[in-house]
Amino acid sequence: MRIPLIEDLTLEPIPPQSVETIRRKLRQLGVDVDARESEGNLELNDWYTATLGKKSSEKLKADSLKVADLSIHWSRSEMGDLARFFLRLETQSCL
Repeated sequence: MRIPLIEDLTLEPIPPQSVETIRRKLRQLGVDVDARESEGNLELNDWYTATLGKKSSEKLKADSLKVADLSIHWSRSEMGDLARFFLRLETQSCL
């Protein structure tokens, strides 16, 4: 069985895949996925499961693909606990 090289993966769009499939493929390439994830050198965000309408059991995930939900998710993941201090939604009305 031939293991695809990085160049093979970049020649065409990569189809959506589960995080477990990606982990399996990385292991085939010789990556110690468990060690890299525990060291914080590898993070796999599960956006795929949400496209199936299911909840992911992954640590890093998007449970919804709605823009408003993704905005909150992104703010929390990028800013951590600070997001609650900086995320402000305002409405303005014109008379």
